[in-house]
Amino acid sequence: MFRKSAHQPLFGGTRYDYYDQGRKLGSVVFEKRFGKSVYLYDVEIDEPYRNHGYGTNMINEADSFTQSLYPDLRKLTLRVQIDNEIAYRLYTKCNYHITGRGTGTVTMEKPFANVLSKAYAR
Repeated sequence: MFRKSAHQPLFGGTRYDYYDQGRKLGSVVFEKRFGKSVYLYDVEIDEPYRNHGYGTNMINEADSFTQSLYPDLRKLTLRVQIDNEIAYRLYTKCNYHITGRGTGTVTMEKPFANVLSKAYAR
């Protein structure tokens, strides 16, 4: 479950803390960008909860959570450092795909399920 955080970023977006069974496990910033996209950044699972599947749960729940906030959106976007293999594997596992490359980073996107189903219905 996501709850709006008391600690907000200085520049854009809204930070949400991620909870499971009443425990705060991590946080993420969601920023609506480019019309129909939400950009995720500062994705973090607190140290004691890493490597227990909570990151996967948080990223997967981010899909339905952002759709509830912004029903007209089409995709989630994020950027990850090329040398951050753990994060890259996590996002790949959660069905993100590389859509661009920058200096030391890759941009990854995940289309919303409702957009995919509409595209295949044609």
